[in-house]
Amino acid sequence: MTDFNGFYTAMLRSFARYPVMIYGDRTITYREFDEQSNRLAHALLELGIKRDENVGIAEYNTPAFLEVTAAAWKIAARAVTLNFKFKEWELKHVIEDAGMTAVFFNEDLADRMINLRAELPGVRHYVIIGERRVEGMLNYSDLFPGRPPTHPDLCWAC
Repeated sequence: MTDFNGFYTAMLRSFARYPVMIYGDRTITYREFDEQSNRLAHALLELGIKRDENVGIAEYNTPAFLEVTAAAWKIAARAVTLNFKFKEWELKHVIEDAGMTAVFFNEDLADRMINLRAELPGVRHYVIIGERRVEGMLNYSDLFPGRPPTHPDLCWAC
């Protein structure tokens, strides 16, 4: 883990002002991406996501897809891709089989996730990426305000 952190830190120091991705008319620098994924990593920790847990992600090719993936890695959790074309029974099978404790998904999947919620007691957090609001589910954009842009300090013995 130390080797990766050293490499990542050196890369950020060298490329911080350069684009890591362009999405539509947005250009996101390495620094902005790192800070955003750090904020999300802090939010995951506050939600109780722990090392080696599986976090599902069903999202199109957007910055959110990469942010969730990076945030999970930063807390030593795993980001597990879900196919957003899956039918409910397929989503249920993969989510259960992987033992996912949180699922991030595009608002296009909200109805399927609402229908599955009662059948997936192991999922503690459902996070909608988009504008849609659903009672009992979190909204992705609400996870960032007030969280620090710095890499979280991890206590593996906690």
